[in-house]
Amino acid sequence: MTMASCSSDTETTLLGTAILQPRALVDPTVTTVHGQVATGIVQPVPTPSELSLRLTGGKFAKTWSSIDQYPADQPLNPGTYTAEVFYGSEYDEGFEKPYFYASENVSLTEGKITPLTLTAKLSNSIIAVEYTDGFRSAFSAAHATLHASGGGYIDYPATETRNVYLRASDLSVYLDVSMADGAQARFLAAKLDQTDAATLYTATIDATRSSETAPITVTVSFDEQISTDDQSVTLTDEFLNAQDPAVSPLGFTEGTPIVITEGSASAQSIGFSVEGAQASRLILTTQSRSLIEQGWPSEVDILNATPTMLQTMRNLGLQTSADASGRISTVDLQNVMSRIRTESRQTKATFSLLSETASGRISEPVSLTVDVNPADLTVVEINDLVIGSELARMEVIANGADLTGNLSIQATDASGRWQDCEIVSVTEPTGSSANTEILFRVPESQLPTTDIRIYYCGQLKAEQTVKRISPRYSIEVDPFAMIATLKITAEDPAELKTVTSLVNIYVDDVRTDLVSRDTEKGIITIGGLLPDRSYSLKTTLFTSASEETHFATTQSFTTESARPLENGGFDEVKTNELKIENLPSGGLYSQTIIDIFNQQNYWSMEASMPKTWANTNAKTFCKQATNKNTWYTLPSVYSDKDFFQDSYSVVIRTVAYDINGKAIPPYRQTGEPFLRYSLNIPRIAHRAAGKVFLGKYSFDPATQTEVYDEGVSFSSRPSALNGYYKFTPSSADLNDQGYVKIEVLGVIDGVETVISSADLRLRPATSYTAFSIPLQYSHFGVKANRLKVMVASSCHIGTIEEETASIKTYDDPVTATSLGGVLQVDGLQLSY
Repeated sequence: MTMASCSSDTETTLLGTAILQPRALVDPTVTTVHGQVATGIVQPVPTPSELSLRLTGGKFAKTWSSIDQYPADQPLNPGTYTAEVFYGSEYDEGFEKPYFYASENVSLTEGKITPLTLTAKLSNSIIAVEYTDGFRSAFSAAHATLHASGGGYIDYPATETRNVYLRASDLSVYLDVSMADGAQARFLAAKLDQTDAATLYTATIDATRSSETAPITVTVSFDEQISTDDQSVTLTDEFLNAQDPAVSPLGFTEGTPIVITEGSASAQSIGFSVEGAQASRLILTTQSRSLIEQGWPSEVDILNATPTMLQTMRNLGLQTSADASGRISTVDLQNVMSRIRTESRQTKATFSLLSETASGRISEPVSLTVDVNPADLTVVEINDLVIGSELARMEVIANGADLTGNLSIQATDASGRWQDCEIVSVTEPTGSSANTEILFRVPESQLPTTDIRIYYCGQLKAEQTVKRISPRYSIEVDPFAMIATLKITAEDPAELKTVTSLVNIYVDDVRTDLVSRDTEKGIITIGGLLPDRSYSLKTTLFTSASEETHFATTQSFTTESARPLENGGFDEVKTNELKIENLPSGGLYSQTIIDIFNQQNYWSMEASMPKTWANTNAKTFCKQATNKNTWYTLPSVYSDKDFFQDSYSVVIRTVAYDINGKAIPPYRQTGEPFLRYSLNIPRIAHRAAGKVFLGKYSFDPATQTEVYDEGVSFSSRPSALNGYYKFTPSSADLNDQGYVKIEVLGVIDGVETVISSADLRLRPATSYTAFSIPLQYSHFGVKANRLKVMVASSCHIGTIEEETASIKTYDDPVTATSLGGVLQVDGLQLSY
């Protein structure tokens, strides 16, 4: 008999899925212990259509009450599945209750149809009981109870002729007999080790006595080929008069199931009381797949169990108490109840306890049935998750479920992997609210959604897709030429650090790498921009912003121009701006030792000056000086063709000068060799660092005052000033250094203010050396309106008095000059 679940008329297109075509057969073959096929034994024999189908694999799990109901076009994800067909239940024993079962693992391949045939066979053993006439006549009433280890207790009256279907395991035959004089005995009559599935066993029960006054002997014999002797029990007066052991319900009424919600413990003690004759065995039988999977035994003799087994049972909630003599008096399963789980294969759990004395007398087995209702966990609400927050809030209707210790939650992380969530708190319903509030921590993620799984007692109860939302914030953009600074304002100030650290910036729809983040101040700098260009800027806290709604802010901005530093290479010059002819150089001197002072040295120079740049020559080479001499008047700035690039550089030097220099006394030679210069060195009133700078300079010889009008109009904000230099310090001060300073000014509250400044001291260098002075801007949104740049030949710059006091120069009678350090600069440029 076969049944195929497929369709040959439908062409199925398989895109990323697979198809399974299950087919079932039924094999009702039963053999005897002699190996012979016993025909017509199984009643009833199911047809293939009566077989249920269960298919599990990965997250997929589904049962069809008939294999015929399985859809021929059922799409399945590729992978390994377990297919099972069954009729009846392994937990349902008795008359006319055969259990057929087959299982097979099958691997499904994407795009393929996989046929599968399962042949269901009988999984029970079959027990036939034959009572002899001698047995029936020996007692006023008698019946047997059959029990397979881990199964139930099945009554088999003396008038019964049908076969019994039991699980294939150790078999016990118990008898309950009543004598003609009213005496009664319940006892273990026989045991048979490990019966086999689909096998017929015949137990013959007989009663004999050697004389009318002799005690009755009950004998149970099994099929001849079973390797066991007949088992007999003689019902002596002592045996008949012995006290029976007794087991009674504790906290329940036998025959009335206890109903609990999965995961919840019983409110009171529930189990068995042990009384009567001292037991040598207490046999506890459990029919609960979930408990057994946790290590609980399907059948155990509590009095003789190993310490390890007892500890396992105690860990799962078993409690026992003893009477004054130390005998177990109660078996309490109250705390075991919370460990029972529901599943599709078994909706009830059964516990049975039987007490047996050393002589074989037994109690009536007492059974406790537990109906475990699955917890109906309904998610009422899960709040949207704010990006940057790991604490989620969920409201559920628990309907009596005990969430403490039984609830677990998983959520996907930023990589889509499932992670266990820490449950922070569970707040039971209060007042009129029927909802339980659960706070739990989720993995950090910047994805638009987070998947949530809610488990109760290890079983998936709900799946949710939770929307993540962005904290509310706004952004101001302060564009520079090639970078832009973004200032974040969070609606909740406590979220400023989170927004700043997680925000993603898109410029013209392209995600932009960030230059820096200041999470404390909420400042972000982006780069990769071009000067004088308009851009569209969008921001989001989502890492995968696939929709326009994912962006929190959108705005446009235009970058500043990358304005160059005018004549920063000093190549634009005023030709022959500085022209000196026959300037006396030092005082008169004699040719010999005779006081005839007819020798005078002169110095002439033609030099250009860099355009745009102001200098200090009006002070150091003052045309109104009363005594013009190289000792008193000397240019501190001039252009030079010793350049690094292009055509000119600028020379800036420290000099001594004196507007009102004293007359220099003539010098008389003292002897040979006769010098061609005067050794008389005058006292020079002032020393000054040579300077070039953007702006204007004026000097008033009459009052000996100078005015620096620094800066030029400038609307861009550079990021650095770069250039090349050489510097030779004076032998009078080898620690002196050249000096460069840059200032960018803007207007704040109507007042011109320095918004960025930096300076650098230039160490001695005999060849052109690069330097760079970076600039930082701390005033957000303040644009530039003026730029100052100054280059000086000494780091001791200040007023005329300050420079005179701090600068040192070397008096050289050969050249009749007093000079300090010499700085040569070229290639000044701004970077953005």
